[in-house]
Amino acid sequence: MFGLLNSIRAKLLAVVLPLIAVSMISLFALLEYASYSAAVGDLKQRLQQNTQVQALALSSPLWNYDIRAIDPILLALEQDPDFLYVKVYDVTGEEVSSLAAEGLSDVKAAFTKTLPIVYSAIDHEEIIGSVTVALHGERMRREVIDRLQRNALILVILMAVIVAATVLATERTIGYPLRELMNSIELVKSSDIRTPVQWSSTDELGEVVKAYNEMLRLQAAAEKGMRESEERARESEARLRDAVNSMSDGFALFDADDGLMLYNKKFLQMVPRAAVTIHEGVTYEDIIRASVAAGHYPVAQGREEEFIAECLVMHSSYAEPATVRLDDGRWILCTEHGTSSGGTVAVRTDITELKQREIELQLAKEEADAANQAKSRFLANMSHELRTPLNAILGFSDIIRQEMLGIVGQPRYKEYADDIHVSGRHLLDLINDILDVSKIEAGAFRPNDENLDVDRIIDDCLRLVEQKASRKKLVLERELPKGLPQLKADERAVKQVLLNLVSNAVKFTPSEGTITVGAHVNGNSEFQISVSDTGLGMNEQDVELVMQPFGRLDSPWTQSEEGTGLGLPLSDMLMKAHDGELRIDSCPGEGTTVYAVFPENRIVPFDDKAAAAQSA
Repeated sequence: MFGLLNSIRAKLLAVVLPLIAVSMISLFALLEYASYSAAVGDLKQRLQQNTQVQALALSSPLWNYDIRAIDPILLALEQDPDFLYVKVYDVTGEEVSSLAAEGLSDVKAAFTKTLPIVYSAIDHEEIIGSVTVALHGERMRREVIDRLQRNALILVILMAVIVAATVLATERTIGYPLRELMNSIELVKSSDIRTPVQWSSTDELGEVVKAYNEMLRLQAAAEKGMRESEERARESEARLRDAVNSMSDGFALFDADDGLMLYNKKFLQMVPRAAVTIHEGVTYEDIIRASVAAGHYPVAQGREEEFIAECLVMHSSYAEPATVRLDDGRWILCTEHGTSSGGTVAVRTDITELKQREIELQLAKEEADAANQAKSRFLANMSHELRTPLNAILGFSDIIRQEMLGIVGQPRYKEYADDIHVSGRHLLDLINDILDVSKIEAGAFRPNDENLDVDRIIDDCLRLVEQKASRKKLVLERELPKGLPQLKADERAVKQVLLNLVSNAVKFTPSEGTITVGAHVNGNSEFQISVSDTGLGMNEQDVELVMQPFGRLDSPWTQSEEGTGLGLPLSDMLMKAHDGELRIDSCPGEGTTVYAVFPENRIVPFDDKAAAAQSA
């Protein structure tokens, strides 16, 4: 019936039906046992009641030993359908009377009960004998047999109904959709016809059919997309060949076996005398050998095999691009790249013009270096030649304005001496700044690193500008946190940077303004020194201008202040020499804040600072 359990439905029935049969038989057995237990209980209860009634009824006749009165009492037990026999005994155990059911002499007693017969007088009670009643179970057995036969018939009918219903249900829910699914699969296998299964359900099999139909749809869409992709691939290949031929560089594509797959006309033009040997399938080694044999590489003359080996190594290892000169004077940049399939892309770029410009730039660089060296020598000589008379001018003018050798007769002469001293000092500062800038540009400046207490350096710089700030009624403030770490830097350079920033703030802050100098470790773990003022401020264009050498703002306020225009550029160079930077935050009308930021590696850890203090 189930095809020797070769189908899912047959296997399911083979498992489910025995389970149902066992369950129903167990249920019927449990119900029959309950009925049997109830019948036994009823029989025992009636036996107890009958025995008690007989013991009570027989007490008076047995006391009087009235045998004729005993027999009618015993006859009352024949009314019980399960009565088997009753026996009455006196106190000595001798049988006084008995009664047995007719026709049941061969039947055994199912249950017996013996109770004493007690005679009750006014003043005492006395056991005068006993009565034994026996009941048989024939009627109960027949009822059990009848009930079992009836229940067996019901069980068979129920099993037949369940089997039929299960077969129909599995046919509808499993057999039919599975056959439809298998038929669709066979069509795909035999004739590549994809027919969706016309069946739906919300159970697991329905989900399988739904997934199968979706798979057919996706497969059809994928095949359609594949055909379209193949068509696009053919079109792309044609466009690729057109694009490769339109390239200004030579292009060649080699497969994993180093066979030539694709190339353009420019690649052939690189080695025109060897072009006849270049075709699809030829190896890169054959192309190089043909080009060397045609004399396209002058550098290969006398060392042909060595040159060919070098080219093959570069081609297979994708080394750095190499430059080679052809016999016609062209310079070619050879670049090799690997592909994901194990092949190689060779690109040949004509860099003749670039090479010529490179040679020209090299010559220009050499001329610039020579000019720079000449400038440095000139500045060194000029600094020596200018400082000697400047020192004399500064010295003599200082003697005159301080009247060291006597009172100057004319007050205006003293004013002239003051002007001479100020102008000479300004000129000396300009010469020193120019020499510092030149020294840094030439790479001759190297920071002399040492552990610095920034708070002390800030105090030194503020003392130097304190007098000038006092004349302008400016307020100088310090913002230094406790526990500020030391800074590893060049002390002279840090002082020069900080003094330039503070001097600029004093110069360009109106009277009764405020200048704040602070230092702390910012959120990026950088050591940051800041100088803030309440001056006029600058816009972005002004900031770019003042960061250029000799850059000064074109305004009546700034033009009235002395300066070389080298303070900020020189400070920026000194910060860069420390791997730091100079940051300017300014807004017109709101003042300016300049930050000198040192990197984290220039912060001295506290342990190092304590050790340095202890050694000192």
